[in-house]
Formats: sequence, structure tokens, C-alpha cells
Amino acid sequence: MGTTKEKMLYSIKDVCIKYGITRKALFYYDRIDLLKPTKREGKQQFKYYDDNALFRLETILEYRSAGLTIEETKQIIDLKDKKQKLEILLRVKERLKKEANQKQEEIRSLNTLIELNSL
Repeated sequence: MGTTKEKMLYSIKDVCIKYGITRKALFYYDRIDLLKPTKREGKQQFKYYDDNALFRLETILEYRSAGLTIEETKQIIDLKDKKQKLEILLRVKERLKKEANQKQEEIRSLNTLIELNSL
């Protein structure tokens, strides 16, 4: 008979410390079905996450740091089709480029105001 490997579980506190995120973020991800805890325990439903959940969280954080919104992250995270993933990523890139151009315009306008007010 083989031995069974016990799954390592991590508390919300452990996950928050390890990934630098807030409890509020984890609760939100749970509420919107983006990241569910592996196990809930006790009257107060303490939440625990296993290595698979942490890998999913790392993927979520990677998408978020690349500029994807929560909604875009939800759309892409479970997709298996690489073409569909690429389409979403290209749309995000175009959105970010537009936002960057708008910010550049705001900076130019601000520079004009600075010049006018420094006379």
C-alpha cells in the first residue's frame, strides 16, 4: 500500500503575507468565484488554500500586474484555447495603449498650465 501525501494548506494570513495582498482581496476573489478556498473549517468558516489555489492566485496576480482588469482576468484564466487568450491579451494591450496616450495628453496639458502659471 502506498502512503497518502497530506496536502499543505495555507491560511488567509499566510497567503496575504506571502503574496502581499489583502484579506479583502481574497474575500473579493472568493465572492466573485475567481479564487475559491480549498477548504473551509469551523463555525466561522476559516478559509485555507492549497498549492493549486496558490498557483491560480499567482496567475491572477500576474494578469493583474500586466494591466488586466478583474473582468478580463475572469475571462482569460480558465481558457484552454491559446487563440482566445491571445485575442483577449491583444485587446488589453490596445486598451492600455489608449490609456497611455490619454495620460500623455494630460501631461502635456499640465505642462502648459505649469508654464502659464510660472510666468
